[in-house]
Amino acid sequence: MFRQVLRLVGLTLIIVGVTACQTQSLRSNRPEVRKTDQQISLAQFQLDPDATYRPLSEIQSAPAVSNYEVCRTHIAETHVAELQDFVRDDLKNFNKISGGDSLKTNNAVTNYIVERLVTAATIAQVRNDAEIATDVINILARFARAKALLDTISPETASTMKCWKSAGSPCPFHHPQLASELFTAVTHTAVLLRKWLNKHPDRQIIDDWLTAGYSYMKGVADLMGTGPNKGIYGYMNNKSSVLLYALYRNDPALFLKYSERGIAQILQLVEENGYIDNNSYRGTRKLWYHSLALASIFGFGELLETQGIEFFERPDIKTRLENSYVASLRGALDYSTFDKGNRGYNYITDEKRGRKHLHQDGTALMFIGGHRFGDVGTLPDAKKFRMSKYDYFNGFQPQCFFADRLGVFERVFEPSK
Repeated sequence: MFRQVLRLVGLTLIIVGVTACQTQSLRSNRPEVRKTDQQISLAQFQLDPDATYRPLSEIQSAPAVSNYEVCRTHIAETHVAELQDFVRDDLKNFNKISGGDSLKTNNAVTNYIVERLVTAATIAQVRNDAEIATDVINILARFARAKALLDTISPETASTMKCWKSAGSPCPFHHPQLASELFTAVTHTAVLLRKWLNKHPDRQIIDDWLTAGYSYMKGVADLMGTGPNKGIYGYMNNKSSVLLYALYRNDPALFLKYSERGIAQILQLVEENGYIDNNSYRGTRKLWYHSLALASIFGFGELLETQGIEFFERPDIKTRLENSYVASLRGALDYSTFDKGNRGYNYITDEKRGRKHLHQDGTALMFIGGHRFGDVGTLPDAKKFRMSKYDYFNGFQPQCFFADRLGVFERVFEPSK
């Protein structure tokens, strides 16, 4: 899958340009604070370093989470056993990864790993299961000792290499993107298992590996969305990756900085009508890429909301996101409604390779959209939309975090409204 194309005139100029777009206008999402329109300052801001896409207290107190099939202990045990087999056999040549061509990424291996790591870690945290937590940390240590993926080409180097010539042409930037996705999942896992990791004898080995891996996460975050094709892709152009790392380091300044950068890109790329430059203009895959971007934006928003930062109710964002969500649902029901032409040079017109449906890997889309925009609703067949599947654009299992939101699927979207 082609995530992003970067053709840079100069790395320094690009990064300076992104910085110049920062909003400097983060506000608290707490009603008693919001009444005063008080902006968040670094001096007053504190992270909840054990919470990612939802406060831990909410997850643990939601009956639907503890009872729902996807969060059961046996699933974590199965994932752990599968990963233990993987790290025994497949780490000798796992020092770097090849990301695929312009149209698709070779993400089968990384997807296999990240889904199992984060899901098992989530279950261990919710269940307070020390045995599962320790098993997962031991797996992280095996990756760390092997220095997994640290020989992958850097984002900065890959960004100077041409990507989109044709649908099957090489795309070097996909290599560090995939490496970053693995390091993001490991970082998320480390946050979820913090209380056990801090006592583990291999904590420093894992920490050193993550420190090295952060260069991929930050490098991709600083580059994605800045090329001639722009666009929003996984982990909100990796801004969510850096937010997870900020949680791991308990670094409020870093969290605020990349919250602002992410919002700046959203305001730049999400149009008032909800269409996204250039995801929503990518030929016969425009709806597919549009929904990818929106799921990724929604996950980014949940990270901010969990840490007390207003996102979904921001006056400059709310209408854009609601329009974007409505366009997704309407397009899924009638693809002909989702067409405002093509842009850039990374779109395809081949019907055989088209994807005229919502992206199958953005499974948090309606869990979040149906909750945050309840008046809009969800698709009539939303439960058939593989809702139990891991969301690869945010890096979590939606039903583990939002099982008590299943009621949102009872409110059906009516296109005529």
